Amino acid sequence: MMRIEIPAKSMRFPGKCVCCLRPTGETRELRKHKFSFWVVLVLQRTLKVKVPYCAACQRHVDWAKGGRMLGVVLSGVVNVVLSLLLGGLVFMMLRFANPSIDENPDVPRLAVLSVAVVIAGLLTWRRLKSKPERPVDATHTRENEAVELISFTKRSVRLRIHNDAFARELLDMNAQASVV
Repeated sequence: MMRIEIPAKSMRFPGKCVCCLRPTGETRELRKHKFSFWVVLVLQRTLKVKVPYCAACQRHVDWAKGGRMLGVVLSGVVNVVLSLLLGGLVFMMLRFANPSIDENPDVPRLAVLSVAVVIAGLLTWRRLKSKPERPVDATHTRENEAVELISFTKRSVRLRIHNDAFARELLDMNAQASVV
């Protein structure tokens, strides 16, 4: 792992994935927020940096940041609760619009419940679909992001890079960059 400081205006990245070093033209946007507090005013500055990441590495980083299988289970629970709340709201609107529903309330309730379960299932399946096809192997630097934005000023950006080979290439491309 290397910490590198690069001038903000002349920052360039190699055309290789920061995680696996395969050639890529794709990027992943990293963001860092900085807040300044002035008596009654809060100022926020945001730095966005596009770092080269191949599609496979973006997928395993998203999976890791999303909580892996625990994230799928928790999002499934949240999806069920939100779908049931939405379904209950629809049922109440139907009941308000048509009071005759009270004669046999089980049919609309079952319909709303089944629609809510289907919606929750589809949303959870969509989240599960983002799982990487295979586990992260030795060609990858790490399961989480291989580069992190530590801090920034108007003049420079500090990065923590977990792939030393990529860090050396980055230093070679950016003459004014330095290891900190």
